[in-house]
Amino acid sequence: MIFQQQQDQVAALKDFSKAIDLGYESGSVYYYRGNARFFLGDTAGAIEDYQGALRLEPNHTETLVNLGNAYGSLGDETAAIANYSKAITIDPTVAAAYLNRCLSRTNTGDAPGAVEDCTEAIKLRPAHSLAYENRGLAQWRLGDLAGAIQDFNIALAINPTSADAYYNRGLIRYELGDYQGAIMDFDRAIELNPNHPFAYYDRGSIHERQGQNQSAISDFTNASRICLELARLGCHQDAQYRLKTLNQL
Repeated sequence: MIFQQQQDQVAALKDFSKAIDLGYESGSVYYYRGNARFFLGDTAGAIEDYQGALRLEPNHTETLVNLGNAYGSLGDETAAIANYSKAITIDPTVAAAYLNRCLSRTNTGDAPGAVEDCTEAIKLRPAHSLAYENRGLAQWRLGDLAGAIQDFNIALAINPTSADAYYNRGLIRYELGDYQGAIMDFDRAIELNPNHPFAYYDRGSIHERQGQNQSAISDFTNASRICLELARLGCHQDAQYRLKTLNQL
């Protein structure tokens, strides 16, 4: 399925590039080529195309949102927020702009602004599980753990297959000392995404705290392996350190 999607995007990229080479320039051609480039991992090329699309159609909100997404993927949250804000100014009913600005604001430490944005996204799209997930993250940053859990509960009622929602709710339960509830959430996150290294890592931490060293070793081993496969060297090293400590007991 993923391979087919990739093949489709490669074909789309060729078609849109050919159209541009032949002199057919429109905002939509640059927009769709930008989408193909972004899907294929060419973020710089996607940004260039989205900017080209906006030169031709400056009020196209979907392009602004996707340009914001591209900047956000590079960690440039300031540019991302600027593009989401421009989309909202043009059309205050674009739920995706509020939703994504919510996440960018969370990432920059503006939790109150993030809650406002996700709440607006929920008003526009009440059944959007990701809006509840993102607001839950912002509530957590604000220290409202009960509000955060409530948001993750709603998100999971809408979409019970979100591994990240289970994982994040598990972290909050862990913070509250509800270790059994946290383990249940981490278990479910791993069932849904067997390559979720942090679910293994944090479940391992609880097992170690409870004296279940063999279970902890198993979890840290999986976390270490997956982190290395994902080139997440920091978490790989953390898991290796925990394993070294446990193996010395």
